[in-house]
Amino acid sequence: MGNDARSVCTPLAALTGFRLSHLRPGGSRWLNRVYPIRFARAVHFPVMIYFALFILVHVVLVLATGALRNLNHIYAADDSASWLGLGLFLASLAVMGGGVHAARPVVIAGIAQLFGKVSGR
Repeated sequence: MGNDARSVCTPLAALTGFRLSHLRPGGSRWLNRVYPIRFARAVHFPVMIYFALFILVHVVLVLATGALRNLNHIYAADDSASWLGLGLFLASLAVMGGGVHAARPVVIAGIAQLFGKVSGR
């Protein structure tokens, strides 16, 4: 699947995600009849799997077809095979790891409450 699949899947992910969120109109019978939430769930999950596989395949391709040169293209805007791109890549991984570590439940719950009701288990 190439650009055509992404041009269909991206709006599908956004529209189904909006339908599943608390930002949509609440008790609209018309919306529930025309665009049922079960349909949104049935479409949203496979689209998410497609995007996850798309990312995985592309990361593997970047690393398998000349990691240093490809990472320099992506991170350092350079056409050499120096270590700068790898260093910037590893730094970005560290920043992402720090973000995941910093995302404690108390922080996530506070942010989530801005968009809807949050309840504990």
